[in-house]
Amino acid sequence: VLTPLKGKFHSVAANFLFHCLRGSNLNDKFNAFQNCASLVDPEDGVFFGSTILGREIMKDSKNAGKTTLHVMEKFNDWGVFGNIGDTYEDLERILRGMFRDVELKRVGYC
Repeated sequence: VLTPLKGKFHSVAANFLFHCLRGSNLNDKFNAFQNCASLVDPEDGVFFGSTILGREIMKDSKNAGKTTLHVMEKFNDWGVFGNIGDTYEDLERILRGMFRDVELKRVGYC
C-alpha cells in the first residue's frame, strides 16, 4: 500500500492494516490511504476496513486495562504496530477528504 497500485474494484478492504504501518499518527499514513482509495471504483465502489486507534486506548487507559496498554506498548516498541498517535478524528478527516459518502462505526478502540 505504500506504492501506487493499478485497477478499479467494487470493494477494497483494509482490515487491521493501518495500525501496523509506521508513523506518528494517521496523517503520516496518508499515502497508504490514498493508494487504497485509488483502487475504489468511483461509481459504486466501497472501501472498508478496521484498525486499532492507539491514541484512543491511551486516552482511556483506566478502562483499557494494564494488559492492553502493555501489549500495545510492546508491539509499538517492536515495530509490529505504529499506532500510538492514531485517532478517530484523523481517521474521519482523512476518509471524508477522499470519499463522497463516509460511514464510520467505532467499536471499542477500533
